[in-house]
Amino acid sequence: HGLSVSSKTGGAIHRENVGASFESSFRNLCHLLQLYYKSIESLGLKAQGVEGGDCINTKELEVDLLRGLGSCLAKLITEFCIFKSEDDTETGALHFNMSKKGDADYASASTVDYPVFELKCSQSGGDVLKHLRKSFPGSAGIMLSEMWGAIGSNEGLSGFIQFMTDSCLSLVGVPFSLLDKKTEKKLVAHRREGLLHRLEVSRNEEEVASCTVLLLLQQIK
Repeated sequence: HGLSVSSKTGGAIHRENVGASFESSFRNLCHLLQLYYKSIESLGLKAQGVEGGDCINTKELEVDLLRGLGSCLAKLITEFCIFKSEDDTETGALHFNMSKKGDADYASASTVDYPVFELKCSQSGGDVLKHLRKSFPGSAGIMLSEMWGAIGSNEGLSGFIQFMTDSCLSLVGVPFSLLDKKTEKKLVAHRREGLLHRLEVSRNEEEVASCTVLLLLQQIK
């Protein structure tokens, strides 16, 4: 039996909603990733030659951000590619594992604790990178495989951001959203407002400490 007009219309609306939701979260995560990277770079430069500055491990901060925020972005992109895919038999074997819990709304500007996601596979002998290359047509599978491989390799953020800049348009039809000065100014103000609100209402000592550190980090130029 063919689809009715109403179900076709409903499906089209659903796809439009998913696309709009994806673009909003995608843009936010792209901007936050770049904002944090700039803060970490600035922190590293400020720490040079300062007494006690050698205890600040910027490489470790980059790896943590890549595994957290980076994996959130990778999950969003992969979910969108799965949504667009017509091969359920292959993509159905893919699933996400949250190896570290964090804020539920991880695309928000006021996120404090990013969850860490890992992509798993129940086929291809558990080799998820191999399965990605097999599951998605053309270069999409290769790009997804390289993206998750970069997160798992604990490489620096600079290379990951460059890879995303080069790949996102081909992968999801939307270019990696670069952070310009005007957007950065708005994002910093919005993030500061959100963090201050969380600081005011929180009764959790760990969250208070995290918000305070992030607000201080944001002040570093």
